[in-house]
Parts: sequence; structure tokens; C-alpha cells
Amino acid sequence: MTNLSRRELLLGSGLMLASSANPLQATDKWHERHSQPLPATESAQEWIHSVRILDAEGFNPPFFPNLDFDPAKAVRIATDLHAGALRYPVASYYAYFPTRTKYPVHPQLTGNPMLETLRLCRAAGLRTIAYVPVNHPFMDIRDPDPSYPEWQRRDMQGRPFITTHFGFSRYYEGCLNSPLRQEIVELVREVLRYDFDLVYFDGPYQGMDHREELCHCKWCQKAFFEATSCDIPAPDGPINEIIACKCWINDQVAGNLLQTLTDIVHETRGIPVFFNDTSMLSRGWCRSRSFPITDGFMFESAKTPEQKLFNLQLGRSTGKTIWAYVGYHSQYNGEHLMDKSIRGWYSYPLDSDDLLMDGAVAFSAGAGTVYWSLSRLYFSGDAPWTHLEAQRVRAVFDWEDRHSDLMRSASDAPQCGLLVSTQTIEWCGLPSYMAGAYPNGFHGVWRVMQEGCIAAEPFLDFALNCSQLDHYPLVYVANAICLSRAQCSMLADYVEMGGILVTTHMSGLLDEYGRPQEEYPLHNLLGVALEEGAPEEHPDLYLRLPGNRLIPQAPQIIRFRVLDKTDVLATTWDLPRQRDLGAAISRRKYGKGTVFYIGSSLESIYEETRIPAVRDTLLNLLDPYLRDTRRYRIPTDLGLFVQYRESSSALVLHLIANTGTKVKMLRVHEYYTAIENIPAAVKVGDGRRVESVHLLCANHAVKFSQSDGWVHFVIDRIRIHEVVLIRVA
Repeated sequence: MTNLSRRELLLGSGLMLASSANPLQATDKWHERHSQPLPATESAQEWIHSVRILDAEGFNPPFFPNLDFDPAKAVRIATDLHAGALRYPVASYYAYFPTRTKYPVHPQLTGNPMLETLRLCRAAGLRTIAYVPVNHPFMDIRDPDPSYPEWQRRDMQGRPFITTHFGFSRYYEGCLNSPLRQEIVELVREVLRYDFDLVYFDGPYQGMDHREELCHCKWCQKAFFEATSCDIPAPDGPINEIIACKCWINDQVAGNLLQTLTDIVHETRGIPVFFNDTSMLSRGWCRSRSFPITDGFMFESAKTPEQKLFNLQLGRSTGKTIWAYVGYHSQYNGEHLMDKSIRGWYSYPLDSDDLLMDGAVAFSAGAGTVYWSLSRLYFSGDAPWTHLEAQRVRAVFDWEDRHSDLMRSASDAPQCGLLVSTQTIEWCGLPSYMAGAYPNGFHGVWRVMQEGCIAAEPFLDFALNCSQLDHYPLVYVANAICLSRAQCSMLADYVEMGGILVTTHMSGLLDEYGRPQEEYPLHNLLGVALEEGAPEEHPDLYLRLPGNRLIPQAPQIIRFRVLDKTDVLATTWDLPRQRDLGAAISRRKYGKGTVFYIGSSLESIYEETRIPAVRDTLLNLLDPYLRDTRRYRIPTDLGLFVQYRESSSALVLHLIANTGTKVKMLRVHEYYTAIENIPAAVKVGDGRRVESVHLLCANHAVKFSQSDGWVHFVIDRIRIHEVVLIRVA
């Protein structure tokens, strides 16, 4: 794809707009004259894959509390950053254009800064993105707006739910079944009269701080009764009624609204639609399964670079286009503050390596980048380039622009699929110390495979189907407590047809909604029977492997016995009491495939301890089935994270040196040390010839040798990021 020059974009933009005393009339005339998309050699959809977006965030300065926004200044910063697009906040706590809806307009609004921003972006050759909140909290409790009482979510006693956000105030939570729903629809219709290139929805939300609580407002009561002939259950009501109500909110209320809004955008303008899907791994977010509706989504944040890479890999497994923030996870942690919604200085630059790491992770995962946000440079006076932040963001944008073709042309080639059970996150009724630690399982096995040079891809439980499973020679189900019968049946079919399945600990103990099961359909496949339906805990447990070799075992185990034709590979040894607690790891042939069961969350232990013997035990279990399909080899224990991708003419190895200085749970600035002299090998296969091996970040070729279907080379130095491009013929 050829990038358009600024001159080409300029010539097709229509350029100037005569001012008008009536902003709404100006909007109508401008849309009539300039309703065509930017002239481009790329399609209306293609540009979204490698975007470079400057986010003008509306929830803080220069938009809120005071409206100090200068469109010309914002566009100048965007062009100086070498951004390809600007995201404008149509609304946040206030609307930032003269809307006819009942959405509150900022009291300091004069003219139409949104219209002026669009005009200037056109002239500068920037794509434009409309940020539209869909029931994001905005109703300030100090505001006497007469519409607010009609729009509020309420508890059983009729009290409004109140939430916090960025620390400026407290806000009523809005209800998607109230008349607010139609105001949102009309707001979107108004926005589509402007010439945006994409619409980005933040939502739909049905609550924030109180998102896990059901709304009992009159609108919800009426709508739910019409849909089900039932009343909304109490918080301690029957579990089946609570499940039915939450599913109704997810599918018929939130999901239906997002589908309606997306259809309006597609039918009215034919432009792409994105939404904020950070909720995918969170409890109580009603939009977490809405990604099939839109053209792509944002996976907003993560605490660490490795979690961010994992999240983006998970997002890519959906087949949708993914974007990621650059800069967001390095916010102030505020440990000493009483009010945790007070988050610090979003209007101050971050002069550290975090931005480069964020950009490296996003590029490695094939995600578009969104710099968060304009406010970090907006108040830097006339010389924002005195801050390293601007220089590093521009470096990230330039890198992605320069290599956008490579990012789009290469595809992932996973050996292994890692099931991520959002059902367990949402519905698991086990004690919180069990359910809350569930992500340690899939994070732990992902880390094991990263360090074992296994190309693994996390994927979602509600995307589980035969087609998805067929992508992977091996599937790992790490402590997925909540599984449906249909999902267990698909896993059985996968193994019967020749797949390799590893499942651990409490997987399948509950159904997809966290309800106890009379029998465990997954365990019929595994060939095991549980001694008890709950885990037990003991100190100083060890895995006893053949030859009486002992390695640390998880202190929390499920006791089980094996059935006919199931082999015991390891037992649990209670060291203090010198007793054997029975089977710990089993293996069974099933049809053409093989299934393993580990009666503990051994992968969680590795996430929590990094004990090499635990990692090596898991790798030794997998190695016979994955050895012949490995794509690359690098040394273990260097702190490298790897993303392997390939195209018809190239093999691409992304290497991220996660060697930062900060304590990972604290949001403080981070700096990275270099790794040097890394021997590496990539599988080329028989009959293919390596033409060159080039390091893109270092920008030089390296010497290589080719033998036995592998290409061997040494990387002299990696600081944060290196991309190895291997041209093959």
C-alpha cells in the first residue's frame, strides 16, 4: 500500500469553510459540500489496521473542567507527532459541539470547535475519529438537570447508583432502558452529519462502579417484564433468575443498542465502527462480548508489557482489528491517597521508556496505536519537543508508518491455543480468593510457553468452536472452572480427531454460569474421577515424578483417581507427613488424540513463583507433541518475549526485551537495560532458501547459516525491541 502525500490529501479535502453565525446551519452546509471520504488508494476499511492516532481525551484538560481547547493547536501537535488521525471527543461529561439532544453542552462552548477541528484535519491530511460515549457516566450529582432523575439506574429501594471516574466529581449512572437510550441514538445521528472517517463508541455501559448490580428503575422493570414475564430479581434472589436478567442486559439491552448504533453508522455513512472492549477480562461489563458487532475494538490497558502483549494476542484471535493505547498504563498509582479516583497528572508528559515499550508491544502484536493523550503535550508551552515524550511518540508512529505493510502482510502461526474462560471470570461462585486468582493460570502457562519457544495464542471461551480448535495442534485449558456441556463436547471431539488437550485443576467443575453440575462431562473425557468436589490445601507438597524426583507442587490440589486406560504420570507427595496423596498428572489416549489432566493449577504456581523446575516440568510434558512444529529457538531466562509471524516470502521474529527496572505492580516510570549477543534460530523448512536476515530496529543485516531446515544467527543487541526479518525463496 502506498501512503498518500499531504498534498494529495490537501487537494481532495475541499479545504476552507466560510464561518457562519449559526453553527448548526454551518454544519449542514459543510456536510453537503464535503460528505465524501478522504481520497485514498486504500479502501474505506484498510486504513484502520495500522492507525497512528492522537487521542484528544474529553474527560480532562483542555476539555474539562474548563473548555480551553484550541483546534489549531491540537492539529499542529498531531502533525508534529506524525500522527495519521485525530480522535475528537464528541462528548464526555459534556458535549463539545452544539447538539440538539438533551445531552448537556459544555457551558463555555462557543461556536463549533468540532467542526473547526474537522476542517483543519482535512487540510492537514489527517483522518478523523469521532469518540462517542454510550452511557459513560456524565450526570454530575450537583447538576439539577430535570432529565437526570428519569435516566438514572436505581437499586431496589429506588436510590440512584453513583459512580466516580477521573476524580473531578461524582456521577449518576445512566440506564440503557430509560429515555436516555433514544438521546444516545439521536446524538449518533447528529454526529454522522459531520464528515468523520470512523466512529469509536466508548460503551455501551450499564453502570460503572455498580456495574455488577441490577437496575430496578421503572424502565428496567417494565422492559424486563415485557421480555420475560418476570420481575427483576433481588440481589440475593434465585441464581437462575439473576443469570437470566444479566444475560438479558448483555444481549438484548447493551448488545442490541450497539448493534443498532453500528447499523446506523454503516447504513448512513459506510464508515468503520470501533468500540472500547477493555472489559473482555473484567467482571460485570455488559459489553464484553460485543466484538462481533463492530469492525474492531480497543484493548485499552494492562499493568505490565507482558499482560498487554497477551491481551492484544487475545484480541487478535477474534479476527477483528485491534488498537492499543501508547502511554496509558504508566499512570500515577496513588497508593497513599484516600480517594483512588484521584489519578494524578494526565496533563504532564511521561519522559521514560514506557512509551517505546508500549509501541513495541503494539507493533509486535499487529495492533494500531493510539497515543493517550493530547493533554500530556498540550500544556507544554510552545516547545513540547523539549520533552522526551513527544520524541518517543513520534518514533513509535514513524516506526509503525514505515513498516505498516509488514504488519498487515504477516500473520500469526500458533502451535498452541490457550483457552481464556471469561465465563469463569464473570460467573464463578467459588470464594473470591479462588476466582480472583483465575487469570494467574492462563498468564502462567502463556509465560511458560514464551520461555519454552512455543508460539501460543490465547483465545476466548465464547469463541470456542471446531473451526477455532482446528487452528491448534495442542489446546491448554488452565483451570477453566466454568465450562458448558457443549464446550466439553467440542473439546472431546477435538481430541478424538487427533488433538492434544491439557486441562488443569478445577476445569469443568461448574457449568458456564457457575452452577454446580450433577456430573462432570469434562472428566469423562479425561478418564478421572474426583475424590472430592472441592480443592484441599497443604504446605510443602511436591510432585513425585518417575525416579522419585521431587519438584514443588501447588499447595492447592484436587484429589482424583484414574479410571481404566488412564496412566498416572506423577503423584502428589506430602513431604512433612511422608505420604502419597495420589495421582497428580494423568494421561489418556482418546480416539486419535491424547488428553492430560493436572490436578492443580501448576501454571499459576509458575506465574506466582517463577520456579524453573515447575516450568521445565510443564515443557517436558508438552515437548513430545510440539517439538517438530517449533518455529524458533532463543535462550531461556533472558527476559525476552517473542511474537512469531510469517508471510509467503518472509518470516518475522519480534523480540521484546522486558528488562525494565520498576516493580511491576506500581505505575512508575520504567527504563530498560539492553540484552547482548543473543543466539537465535528460526525454522525455514526443507526446500526453502534464506536470502537475507535483517534487523529492522538496528537497521543492518546479520550473518547467518542455514542447515537442517533452520537458519541460525546472532543478534548483537536488543534494547526494548528488535524485529528480525528473514527473506526466503
